[in-house]
Amino acid sequence: MENEAVRDLPEGVDASEDRPRLLPAAGVGVAVLLVVAPWLAFRFAPAPVEVAAVILVVLLVVLTTLGYLASTRGQGATFVAIALVLPYLVIGTVAYAAADRATTELESIFDEDDPFDEEFSEEDFFDDEVLPEDLGGTYGSDPRLDALHDDCVDGDADACDELYLESPVGSEYESVAIENGAGE
Repeated sequence: MENEAVRDLPEGVDASEDRPRLLPAAGVGVAVLLVVAPWLAFRFAPAPVEVAAVILVVLLVVLTTLGYLASTRGQGATFVAIALVLPYLVIGTVAYAAADRATTELESIFDEDDPFDEEFSEEDFFDDEVLPEDLGGTYGSDPRLDALHDDCVDGDADACDELYLESPVGSEYESVAIENGAGE
């Protein structure tokens, strides 16, 4: 007795060609996993690069095997399409996932005890006005600077330059050095 499905086929068509295309469907499924798995690995795995590499290698071996089996049965066109598109999708996914993970890591670093989140007043930085006398910058406070001061006032340009460089900023010594031509 003949199978009814075989009897209804047009002449010249083999019953084996009517099988569902399971290999291409499985190939598409594995290709989708190849795109999604690296993102999941980068997003959630503690060692994302290693995990993603292992997943990619395993899935590529499975996809290659499915592609070979499909090509021996004349169903390789789907795998050619996958081979053309898949590298771009995987690279894009890995890049996006890596950037997403880096952003998350940076946010966690800067969200913890961020010293710049606090409001600061001017009083936090400046106690009181610092006067030149407090810096030791008045005549008579430093014998070495006093000697340079005297030489500078007497017209020694090198002494003026040295006094300018050695004296505290905003001090009387600095003012005398500038007035007498320091740096000219």
